[in-house]
Amino acid sequence: LQWIGEFMRVDRGYVFMLSEDGARMSNTHEWCREEISEEKDNLQNLDVKLFPWLMPKLRNMEVVNIPYVEELPPEAEKERKEFKREKINSLVLVPLVCQAAVLGFMGFDAVRSARGWDDKTVSLLKIIGEIFASAMERRRTETELKERLSIETLATKISKYFVNIMPDGTDAAITSSLHDLSMFTGSDKSFIFILSPVTMSVEQAYYWSSGEIAAGNDHGALTCADAIKWMVPRLCKMVEIQVRSLNDLPREAENIREFMKARDMKSLTCMPFEYG
Repeated sequence: LQWIGEFMRVDRGYVFMLSEDGARMSNTHEWCREEISEEKDNLQNLDVKLFPWLMPKLRNMEVVNIPYVEELPPEAEKERKEFKREKINSLVLVPLVCQAAVLGFMGFDAVRSARGWDDKTVSLLKIIGEIFASAMERRRTETELKERLSIETLATKISKYFVNIMPDGTDAAITSSLHDLSMFTGSDKSFIFILSPVTMSVEQAYYWSSGEIAAGNDHGALTCADAIKWMVPRLCKMVEIQVRSLNDLPREAENIREFMKARDMKSLTCMPFEYG
């Protein structure tokens, strides 16, 4: 980014990557000239709906060349406000495409003065964008392979706990499994709750926490499903629940928000399973 930015005589260069579902994007790489503000920390996990004029163009694999931010059309008002906040006069954005899929985009800003980019420069940027996208896709594939191997290794380790196990060793094996799962996922706590769809109650059967986290004190206690009523119907239907942040919970999930706050939980994943 620095080499390209200096060659093009721009002030800031960056890469944004889309989330897997394409709903959010984050600034993953950034280069700035001296005295030009860094924006990377301000541009994380953004909802793509914040850019209703820009994102359809990028998803359509179009290069967005904006010589004058002030001349953006009225329908690009949201984008204009963000560009002005960053003191951008001109910018060019190139979609990062690999195997007909848009992974994100590369961009360059002119802050000190407005300028444009000719077709030859845009063509060069498209070639560089293809190189970036191929490299990122290759890294993603390698990462997925490593993760798959790690999961298989973990599954093998946990399976060994239950080979030829005696009945009185079940509790210890499950607790050890929760420990290994927590270490693998980077979790501070892990639970197994027994859910009764008939009585709409849950019973904590197993618990593990890291040494820095206080141990649970409600082991075996019945919890009224009203406290987590947003979750219970979903779990009964075998729906996985992921709460990445308390702020992500909908209004109707206020009870689970309070439930998590009371236990100092910042995020939560629930995986339903059947037995018997």
